[in-house]
Amino acid sequence: MNEVDFSDALSKIYARQARGLKIRIAFFVVYDSVFPSKNVMHMLADDPLFDVKVILIPDILRGSDNMTSQLQKSLASFSIFSSPVLSGYDFDKNSFIDFSMDFDIVVMSNPYEEMTHEYFRLSYLIKRSVLPIYIHYGFSIFKYDYKVLAQKHMMDFWRIFLDTSDCLDEMRKFSNFNWDNCRTTGYCKMDDLSAGSVQNKDRKCVIIAPHHTIENNNHLNLGSFLEYFDYYINLPFRYPSIDFIFRPHPMLMGKLLSGTYAPKELISSILERFLHHPNVEHSTESDYFPIFERSDAMIHDCASFTAEYLFTGKPVCFAKSVRTNLDETLGGVGKKCMQQHYIATSSLDIDFFLNHIVIGGEDPLKSEREGFAEAQLLPCGGNVSRSVINIIKDELSLSH
Repeated sequence: MNEVDFSDALSKIYARQARGLKIRIAFFVVYDSVFPSKNVMHMLADDPLFDVKVILIPDILRGSDNMTSQLQKSLASFSIFSSPVLSGYDFDKNSFIDFSMDFDIVVMSNPYEEMTHEYFRLSYLIKRSVLPIYIHYGFSIFKYDYKVLAQKHMMDFWRIFLDTSDCLDEMRKFSNFNWDNCRTTGYCKMDDLSAGSVQNKDRKCVIIAPHHTIENNNHLNLGSFLEYFDYYINLPFRYPSIDFIFRPHPMLMGKLLSGTYAPKELISSILERFLHHPNVEHSTESDYFPIFERSDAMIHDCASFTAEYLFTGKPVCFAKSVRTNLDETLGGVGKKCMQQHYIATSSLDIDFFLNHIVIGGEDPLKSEREGFAEAQLLPCGGNVSRSVINIIKDELSLSH
């Protein structure tokens, strides 16, 4: 059971409803590319019961330059939203903005209290009698995900929405809590993926999606980009018949250009040459589903994409780092997801994937992969975002 008394927060909600006022709900977003509840936000914006806003919250752990640039990038990419989008940081006054009195409910996907300013932390919102809801930022496949979700402070959310029952079982293993505040609904982020994915018939299109965990002894030890660096930057020259989409994790470029691994000028010049090759596209937009839909395959070492790309049914290759121990790091669903991947432990394995599976069309995992996605990833009963909204309304006794 929750140890937090939400009676004041609930009283605020019921008082507004009794007066015929809309319930004020905010969606806290750190990075524009990490917004799993976006479809929930859009649906609630069309619901007459709610007044919806998006609040861009600052990442204070990775330097002021990264914080301001990411906030500005998110403001630009979210400018198309019909709901108001506000920055939690005042650029002119160089100060953070406290929105806690402006909302009755906050939906967030940041489980790391230390990552952002006090005004945007769970503990602060609870003190201000705001009802907190959590929707996880990625599909939970690694044991690390379960450890993050099983942190004690996560018990203080009013509701947590999870992708699978496996995730809830693992959270119980990693803690002594029952997690009565959790609801298993499916992965609402994927509601936006088009069912009619269109592939490029003239040229094959392959996404290269490297993770940011390239440093030694990282908690995930996934990032293999440094190990395949020379190979990746030569791919467009070696495979001129393939269009490559380079989709790095938002935090990777900053690490590469930090000067930690090689002189910044050298890395910058190499990446510049790579990214300006005629058959390379650099994807930085917040919505990466369009590139999922027009691609033919993916090569990656990312956590979330291990499950997310399987929703497309297309072939996918995991570029494994020598530091990565999949048996130790993957949870139950994660291991099943990885079984649908072609695993590369060297550049020769990636060459095989490109030559035989992508170009040659030899895809022995195809039927198994498509069956797995249908049986274990796609939600039973339809739209996950609608299920999340229905649960929120039902458990708050709000009219549909």
